[in-house]
Formats: sequence, C-alpha cells, structure tokens
Amino acid sequence: MWQSSPKNIALSPTDIHVWKVSLNISLNSQNDFWLTLSEDEKLRANRFRFPHLRVRYIAARGTLRALLGQYLSVLPIEIQFSYGEQGKPFLTDFPDFKFNISHSEDLAVFAFAKEITLGIDVEFINPKIDTEVIAPRFFSKNEAATLLKLSPLKRPPVFFNCWTRKEAFIKAKGGGLSIPLDQFEVTLLPEDTPQLLAIDWAPEEVENWSIFSFNVGPEFVGALMTDGNIDKVAYFSFT
Repeated sequence: MWQSSPKNIALSPTDIHVWKVSLNISLNSQNDFWLTLSEDEKLRANRFRFPHLRVRYIAARGTLRALLGQYLSVLPIEIQFSYGEQGKPFLTDFPDFKFNISHSEDLAVFAFAKEITLGIDVEFINPKIDTEVIAPRFFSKNEAATLLKLSPLKRPPVFFNCWTRKEAFIKAKGGGLSIPLDQFEVTLLPEDTPQLLAIDWAPEEVENWSIFSFNVGPEFVGALMTDGNIDKVAYFSFT
C-alpha cells in the first residue's frame, strides 16, 4: 500500500496523495528543517516545554514545507500560509492547491490534492480509552450503540475508526469546533465499507463525500475524507 518516495511527484486533478512521516528525526534533519521555517513557526516551536514535542513540531512543519515545495516547484522557505475563520490553513499564493495534516504520537500524515476539498486524521489506538463515557457524549446515537454492543476489548480500534472519520470530515469542512460530532454519522465496524451515512443539517450533501481508511501501523488508524470525483488515492512513505 505504501510506496517509496517517487523521484518526481506528479499530481493529477482527480488524484489525492497521502504521505506518512515519522516525526523522530535526526539532529541534522532538525537543523535543515529549522532553516525552512517561518519566524512564527520558530516562535511556536520554542514554546514547547518538552524537547520531544518541539522536535515533532519541527519535523511536521519541515516535512510539510518540503513536500509542498516539490509539488509547487518553489523553495520550502518561500511558502506562505494563511488561515480561515476556523483556523484551517491554506496557501496564500496557491489557494486552489489543497492540503491537510494530522499527527499522533510520533507519526504524521499529510494529504495533497488539486482543487479537491479534503481532511485527514490519524490517531494512536489508546487501549485505555473510556468508550462508555466518551462515545455517548460525542458520537451519534447509532454510532454509540453500535460501538457499545462490542466487548470492551474490541472497542478501542472501532472507537478510533469512528473518531478519525469524524475528525477528517470536520477538517475537510473547515468548521472546527463549530460542527457537533453527534450531528453526522459514519460507519465504524471493520467489516463495513467506510462511508458517511448522514448529515443532520444537510442530508443532501451525503452523496458528495467519500471516506478512505488506511493502515499506518498496528497501533494507529487513519481516515481521509474528500469531496468531488476521485480517481485514485496514492500512499507514500516520506524518507
């Protein structure tokens, strides 16, 4: 599923590229990435109290700039970000080029497309998650009921199947916390096709969206949400 980094990145208007990246990087890579960051990014990096979180931030932002530089044929340091009302980033000089990023623990995922709205999320499967408390609070009634029918040992990966799909949708919409998680519904069981089932405030939108789940390792689960006509999702490992 995951391919090595291609020598030349070519992205067609109906394709999406997903990249996975380890945020554990060498000191040399940290220094190289640091030189490409904006002053705002450097200030944010220096606010982290714990060194490993600072390194992860530098790795994520540096990798994002490196990949965008390849796609757009610009120097990573020249890339400028702007932010929507709910904080969703976009490219100041390339507003039609879409991207999204998510990270959990020491892993990050990136999604890129031309003019296709998208959102991506990855989560570490925490086996200690309190599904009986969190699911009824944040999931739809059907989602919570489906999850809580399972034995406690089987719930964590299914919980995060649901969570990543819902987060990916919120990020694609760019609505942030203004979109209630319990007001739309997704499939969550491993045997079910990833799908957006219902949107309470806009039922007619359901058919516009597609969900792609992907495996990034035994302890993680990931999801990509897109609109528009998608021919192919390609998956790459950044090295």
